[in-house]
Amino acid sequence: MLDWAGISFGEDNTLRLQKSIKRLAIMSGAESLRFGGKIYGTNADYWIAVGRLPQAEEDSKDASAEVRGKGVNESVFWVTHNLLQDWV
Repeated sequence: MLDWAGISFGEDNTLRLQKSIKRLAIMSGAESLRFGGKIYGTNADYWIAVGRLPQAEEDSKDASAEVRGKGVNESVFWVTHNLLQDWV
């Protein structure tokens, strides 16, 4: 219905997005990965993915920093400007 109204990324980009997020989930081991949005930039457009990584032991040099999975570090964000390339 949204596609009919002209609100869509198009069939090609939707398929690329689906496959790219699936690849990201496999490569990163992320849990509950989802599409976060698209930012239209002046030089390039950026695709955003949001998810959670499994708990991992981290050696933090700063005792006041929150550990991964808690508080402000609950979610992990990935970005790419090309759905055919790796996410950062």
